[in-house]
Amino acid sequence: MIVSKYAFLDIGDIPGSRGADSARIAAQVVSGISFIGAGIIFKQGRAGVKGLTTAAGIWATGAIGLAIGSGLYWVGIMQTAVILCAQYMLHKNSVGEDNSGEQEIIINMKEKSGSLEAFHTLIEKHGGKIEDIKVERTGEMLEMRMTAVLERILTADEVIAFMEEHPDVTEFSI
Repeated sequence: MIVSKYAFLDIGDIPGSRGADSARIAAQVVSGISFIGAGIIFKQGRAGVKGLTTAAGIWATGAIGLAIGSGLYWVGIMQTAVILCAQYMLHKNSVGEDNSGEQEIIINMKEKSGSLEAFHTLIEKHGGKIEDIKVERTGEMLEMRMTAVLERILTADEVIAFMEEHPDVTEFSI
């Protein structure tokens, strides 16, 4: 913004020149940040979108930088205060606590009644909901491919413990 504001002052003194447009560089900052924000936004599943608040935060940071760079210090400070207050009030969880997300899960197991119920119990224990599932049977084996939304994602240790408790599970992929 400082370059946009002050770098081309001498062009206005050249005879025949149309002068300089000090807003051109600032306008390109807005376009560039919007492009980066669009790259952050991802569609997940059927109805889920992730990255909107991150993209908005990057855009707001750019706006604050433009305000401070143009010499509007109090506007930049007030923008910062408003953004921080909004982030504090609108977030249910502290930064980093929100681990919920989709996980792709593939399980191969022998068809036994106890293992399938145990798997559903494992998903429920993580506050999970199965969004999409595809089941294929080959002889005695079941292959389940699913997308689950979990409040707390499954860890490798939990998967290993589940497989040790249920030897009929031959593959568990997350």
